[in-house]
Amino acid sequence: MNAEDNLASRLKEALAALRPETIDALRPLYHENLEFRDPIQTLRGIEDFLAMNRRLFARFRELTFDVSSSIGSGDGRDVFLVWTMRAVPKVGPRLAVDGVTHARAEGGRVTHQRDYWDLGELVARAIPGGPAALRFLLKPFA
Repeated sequence: MNAEDNLASRLKEALAALRPETIDALRPLYHENLEFRDPIQTLRGIEDFLAMNRRLFARFRELTFDVSSSIGSGDGRDVFLVWTMRAVPKVGPRLAVDGVTHARAEGGRVTHQRDYWDLGELVARAIPGGPAALRFLLKPFA
């Protein structure tokens, strides 16, 4: 197994096993100066990234990530994960959101991570009639 596939496998396994008690197990996979970005926020540093994960788990009664595929680039620097986050909030309906992670690594540790997922879809699913309203609003752009 080459280095990029190894990191891809390690990240896939870590995300699939992510629970409040396993958050610190992410530390060896990420550089201390990690830059993380998703549709809501940009964070800098491993401590902020770990704290964000702790906050995420605190908001839900149940939270899992199902990773359907992972791949590493030929040069060993880029990893892509395709996942579905399933969650049961403390208040509100069950949620599921599909996403993709692009992680860039140096020396076998992630230095930059960008998570791509649809914030509009997530918000719309949480509101009765939201998906239909979102489709109506976005129809002129389709």
